Amino acid sequence: MCHQQWQGDAHELVNHTLMPIAKKTNAGLFSIFLDLAYKNDSLAEVYSNIPVDTKDSLQKAETYIGDSSQQAIKIACNAIDVSKRLMG
Repeated sequence: MCHQQWQGDAHELVNHTLMPIAKKTNAGLFSIFLDLAYKNDSLAEVYSNIPVDTKDSLQKAETYIGDSSQQAIKIACNAIDVSKRLMG
């Protein structure tokens, strides 16, 4: 097993590592993450720090929404602010 150091943030990992693999293989992001964590000490450590209930949610991706509700509200508020500025 070849162990590599991973340094970066979660968005970088998901968007630039996991997603391209998922598109090619049609595998779930969490299972791809587990495969990479098996080969990478840093990702293995990240995995070990994920709470069990979060792991359960991530394994059932159809039930996991994270903070998307709060993000949607933030985006909507920003859009309203921009439209108000543009309208005068």
